[in-house]
Amino acid sequence: MYLTCGNIMSDIIIQPNGEKSSRHMGGPAFFALSGVRLWTDDCLLAAGTGADYAQDYGPWMDLHGIPREHIRTEAEHVSCYQIAYREDGTSDPRHTFSFYGDENMGYLKTHPRHLEPALKGARGVYMAQGADRVVWRQLAELRERYGFRLMWELEYFNSGKDLERVLEAMAAADGWSLNHNEAAGLLGIDRENDEAMLDSLQRLPVPFTFYRVGKRGAFAVTPEEAYFCPSVEAGPYVDQTGCGNCSTGAAMYGLAAGQTPAEILVTANVAAGFNCLQYGVFPHYTPQVREKALRLKEEYLGKVVRVR
Repeated sequence: MYLTCGNIMSDIIIQPNGEKSSRHMGGPAFFALSGVRLWTDDCLLAAGTGADYAQDYGPWMDLHGIPREHIRTEAEHVSCYQIAYREDGTSDPRHTFSFYGDENMGYLKTHPRHLEPALKGARGVYMAQGADRVVWRQLAELRERYGFRLMWELEYFNSGKDLERVLEAMAAADGWSLNHNEAAGLLGIDRENDEAMLDSLQRLPVPFTFYRVGKRGAFAVTPEEAYFCPSVEAGPYVDQTGCGNCSTGAAMYGLAAGQTPAEILVTANVAAGFNCLQYGVFPHYTPQVREKALRLKEEYLGKVVRVR
């Protein structure tokens, strides 16, 4: 079983051209769940959310055979954000905000103690977190006790800006994921300087890094080698929101399933390709969709380049 943990957050997106979406499903844990569900039926979600989650998220989970038993109703509303994008793909803080505020998000934060009821039989766990020392000590204890492989998506806006704490947290992770903007801020390296960035990432005390470089694609990095795969075109592009979460969830699946670094990279990028096809998560993973994903995986494995 493959477990994704953390926040459910609905989104309303404003594109650079002014196009505005309706409210749709999202959040790190739910996008990550979608990335896992593309590849396997054996997945589970552990999250805190609002009482109104059932009207949107519940039917999707039921359609895909995902139990609701580890969903905690902790507040009145699912967190909901308006996200406005600039032309360069970054969010515009002037028009990006939470409808229900930080208090609501605080009620819904997922902590290590919430995971234990869902961990029996878990092969892999996805967790979006900052680098709080107590949280990571607790995650390390759970990983030791249950033997799962942990994929960490860095919450850079949180304590993830503190390199010393990030390095300490890595001791409890089997892999981690960050994008080029986060890496540039954390490591003090120009995001366009792939050589310097990969050199720095290879020296980190973590077995696997999934390094995302926006529209270009992503790198899979280990201390010994690094691979690049371009972004996957699964169909007409609609929206980028959640692609990092979705692809990191899929990378967790690949890592825990024992795939090679190149295979993990393509598994992740294919999931992101499907995530781009609509606002929110992919609506229905049928056997035909999975067959298409497998064909794309085979195609893009031929496009992977070893760069180190």
